Amino acid sequence: MRAVRVGAALLGAAAALVATSLPASAEATAVVTGDEDFGRNVVLEGYGSWRTSLIGLRLADGTDLRTYCVELDVDTRKGAPMTEAPWEAYPDASKAFKSQPDKVLWILSHSYPTVQLDELSKKVGVGLDKQEAIAGTQAAIWHYSNGVKFVEGRNERDVTALYKYLTGPENVGQKQQPPVSLELTPATAKGVAGERIGPFTVNTTAESVQVSVETKSGKAVQLVDANGKPVTEVKNGDKVFVLPSADSDAGSATIKATATSGATVEKGRLFVGSDPKARTQTLITAETTTTKPMAEVKAQWTAKPAPTTTPAPTTTAPPTTTPPTTTEVVPPATTSQPPSVSIDDKKNLANTGASVWGALGAAAVLLGAGVVALVLTRRRRRA
Repeated sequence: MRAVRVGAALLGAAAALVATSLPASAEATAVVTGDEDFGRNVVLEGYGSWRTSLIGLRLADGTDLRTYCVELDVDTRKGAPMTEAPWEAYPDASKAFKSQPDKVLWILSHSYPTVQLDELSKKVGVGLDKQEAIAGTQAAIWHYSNGVKFVEGRNERDVTALYKYLTGPENVGQKQQPPVSLELTPATAKGVAGERIGPFTVNTTAESVQVSVETKSGKAVQLVDANGKPVTEVKNGDKVFVLPSADSDAGSATIKATATSGATVEKGRLFVGSDPKARTQTLITAETTTTKPMAEVKAQWTAKPAPTTTPAPTTTAPPTTTPPTTTEVVPPATTSQPPSVSIDDKKNLANTGASVWGALGAAAVLLGAGVVALVLTRRRRRA
């Protein structure tokens, strides 16, 4: 049990690494529903009696399918997010499953629920019910995924018969088909309003993919192809662009892609927990189903810069010149006799000359002052 605990710890660390390395929106995604079809318990060497079941998984498009457990020491967590992963991503430190994945796929292709109970019973030579078929199939998977041994003498006869058939010489292995996938690259792209942003390249195993664009910018945004034509459906290898209107402010848009046909999740496909903080066991699909994988990417843009305008040169009009006007001065007519002035006219004449009476008065005052000053001077000398 100490070795088991150490192994479980290694499994947890490996699963966390795998979950963080999985590409976003590239493979099918799902959640564990918690629904189970229970089988018989099986006795395993070193583990004792162990419960078996088919576990429900719901893909992102709502499709339900059944899966088997491929990690014996890890519990299933209801609601756990799961991502489709290649067999190389199986988080098992023992590497047992990685060395023989084709054996597990052969089991899934030749046992329940792929093969109906009556047909499987004829092949094995016993009358199997659903619980026995689930138990024998799950025990055979654990034999290759975890390297555990089935204790024949302590298990039911029909379960043992099925187990021996699935792990016997008829199991020659089966190669896995490429997983269904849908991916847009790059995850983000930036540009300017009024210009194409991208390209975003479509990578998918589906026959066709529907694409759309959503934005909250309030302006028109189109999804166009390499020729600038609006596009709603693409195929593997196509390139699409986001084209925001030239009058848009800075904003962003989301391109959504959904596979419409030819997308199949084959039996034997692994689903690994994608939340490294909440460990859950890895599941393997027990049946084939069609699905519609989805992917999203974002485009961002800035507002188109205002055009830089060069001001028109200003010219100053030359001043309008008016030719100088010359005034001809006509001298007054002279007469030999001065004009006669009447007495009434003298009264009304303007005073155009300086009056001499003020000057004479001032001179008289000065003269008197001088005389006084002279008299006073003589008196002082006599005294």
